[in-house]
Amino acid sequence: MNRKKFFLYMSFCLYIKLCAPMHVDQHSQQDESRSDNPGFYGAGDKVVVLSKLNFKDVIFDQEYGSYVEFYNSYCGFCRRFSPTWKELAEDVDTWRDVAIISAIDCSADENNGLCREFEVMAYPTVRYFSPHHTDPKKFGIPATGQERRALRKQLVNFLKNETIVPDHWPILKPLTQTNNKILYLDVKDIVEFIFIINLDENSTVGHEVALDLHSIEQILIRQVESEHIASKLGLTPKPSLTVVNRNNELIPMTIAEYDRRTIVNVIQRFASNRGIPTVINMIQVSTPKAALASDDDIMIRRQNEEIVNQVKNMRDVVFQADLEKALRYTLFHEIPKFNEIVGERKVALERYISVIYRYSPLGQNGKRFLQALREYVIESDEINGNLYEVKIKELERKFHPVFSSDRWVGCQGSKSTLRGFSCGLWFLFHYLTVQAADSEYSTDPLEVLHAVHGYVKYFFGCSDCSEHFQSMAAQQKIWSVTTKDDAILWLWMAHNTVNKRLRKDPTEDPTFPKIKFPNAEMCPTCRRRPLTYPNVNNKSEWDKNEVLEFFKRIYSPSNISRLGVENERALPQTLEALREKRLLRNVFTDLDMRVGIFLYLFCIGMMILAVKFFVRRRYRRKMYSHDFLGKV
Repeated sequence: MNRKKFFLYMSFCLYIKLCAPMHVDQHSQQDESRSDNPGFYGAGDKVVVLSKLNFKDVIFDQEYGSYVEFYNSYCGFCRRFSPTWKELAEDVDTWRDVAIISAIDCSADENNGLCREFEVMAYPTVRYFSPHHTDPKKFGIPATGQERRALRKQLVNFLKNETIVPDHWPILKPLTQTNNKILYLDVKDIVEFIFIINLDENSTVGHEVALDLHSIEQILIRQVESEHIASKLGLTPKPSLTVVNRNNELIPMTIAEYDRRTIVNVIQRFASNRGIPTVINMIQVSTPKAALASDDDIMIRRQNEEIVNQVKNMRDVVFQADLEKALRYTLFHEIPKFNEIVGERKVALERYISVIYRYSPLGQNGKRFLQALREYVIESDEINGNLYEVKIKELERKFHPVFSSDRWVGCQGSKSTLRGFSCGLWFLFHYLTVQAADSEYSTDPLEVLHAVHGYVKYFFGCSDCSEHFQSMAAQQKIWSVTTKDDAILWLWMAHNTVNKRLRKDPTEDPTFPKIKFPNAEMCPTCRRRPLTYPNVNNKSEWDKNEVLEFFKRIYSPSNISRLGVENERALPQTLEALREKRLLRNVFTDLDMRVGIFLYLFCIGMMILAVKFFVRRRYRRKMYSHDFLGKV
């Protein structure tokens, strides 16, 4: 280790000792009201932030519809989708008393049960909840699409199809009257003008305009979709915009473009010229506000920033804290989000837990915890997510301490929503392949890859990432791997493939840019040609033997750094302790050990017999008082 890295190590150790809070039992210290990941949306966005604490208060039995995004802040696709969701919230902000745009982060532990209750299986999931929604067994109407316009159109259709609507909503049903003299029969007296927009049946522009201007009480916006009704009313052919006044007079309007913004501007100008206030009232919806950051939150944020500064140049170091936090998240969050785990999903779970039981980085308590969890999973015919969550928390309390850390160190991102779990999961997978290669527990070269593939397919929260991984696995012939060493290399190539796909992606942390791993600084001998040559053929670029040795070196137990660890009692034994424990095994064969144990027990038995014989002889030679008088 060079001086620079040594200095970084020592500085980080000192920082952790001085700044990190003193360790308290983890399961008694956890606070369900906060998460170390605040999610994608904040106070500056128009998105209503939901959590377990306010979800039902905001969504249930309200005078507005709710458009809800269930997302996972560790999901790359969710991160790419979040700007679209923010734009949609901004776009329809004037509709907020009719429909709100909201979001809940299912990656937060406190929200896990709620997301399972609403059967959220993939991220992001968008659902619409009607006004006055009260049935907890109805999980909303799913929405599809990724573009803002498509999502807005679906929202309009959801609102238009409501059968029972609150009084303050605009009329979103298409116009069906065939006589303009009856247009005002059921209209409020304050309405002075009705604007009729004649567009195609599939268009929602007229309804969007109605929602945009619904707070101006003196006007009413209606959309007509039938040619028959339009001709009966005497409207000009579509597309057209016509005003009907209280005298039932039709006033055709000239308009350049029949898009939403142009129509809104024309109507506002018409109303303003007639003395009607056209300022759109920004009606506030009463929703709980996000809590202000506490002193603890500020301290945690500063600690995380310091961690990033300390480890950003330590790319060839694997941290115990990252392995454990990634492992914990898979077990405590990803798996229990399913109401039922049966069939192929249960088989995948059994494989995954069996592999981490054999090769996990946890200490003795952790091994016992995983063994009990494995027995529970295998012995259960089918697994309920809620009962699984109860069981795993019970086992964690029973074998406490199981985990030595609950923080990111090497995987701490420059922002709370960057890196983290996705980074730690790759570290964990690489660690498992290396430990399996150095173990004689199984001869199956696909043991770990089977578990990894099954986990990503059936449990990984990012559905888009999961599909990409499965497609890549098929293309790169994952099931053709024939040795354990090849399993290490296959996962390495897969990781580099993902890095290439996500290079310059919004999910990339600029402080930790995605690279071809390992780079020349980490492993100068891993590449056969200098990096300065362009368009190097990947097949000849790498020396795979050197890459294999590099991975075995950095994922060796001796290279797992314990910086940032909070509970040393949960750690596995140090390498020195393991060496002492294995000393006899290295010197003697198994037969020697059995013979030695037999001889040891035989000697103990002979010593016991000798002691008994000596005591008996001494008893026989003891002189009694009557012997002085002679024999009796």
